[in-house]
Amino acid sequence: MTAVDVATSTARRQRTAPAVALILGSMLSVQVGAAASTRLFDDVGPAGTAWLRGCWAALFFIVIARPSLRWLRAQSRRDLAGAVALGAVSAVMSVSFFESIARIPLATAVALEFLGPLSLAVLRRTGRWGLLWPVLALAGCSR
Repeated sequence: MTAVDVATSTARRQRTAPAVALILGSMLSVQVGAAASTRLFDDVGPAGTAWLRGCWAALFFIVIARPSLRWLRAQSRRDLAGAVALGAVSAVMSVSFFESIARIPLATAVALEFLGPLSLAVLRRTGRWGLLWPVLALAGCSR
């Protein structure tokens, strides 16, 4: 391995480390949030819980991103329509997920939710190692 290869490998690792941390943090946030949210079902119902969660997410977005009206006006109609569509799909997905965990065990709902990304990872794999992930997921479910 040459010095250039080592430098390239190190640079690639440094770029992917924050991405991996963000992915793991996102997964942890979603799963802990879902587990904690189930306590609200008796008071506001699954749809109300999803609405509250969306409101908190919007508040965090406003605090962190600090969007302005100038920024909003600078966006194209197509971009804004895409953002609205993404928000609507996310809202429907959240309500559907909370409605499912109101009816079936949380672990089962999360496993079913994970089937989509797992299926895509297997179908889009670039080598045989991609077939390892379904086996590991099955091993985790059968414990």
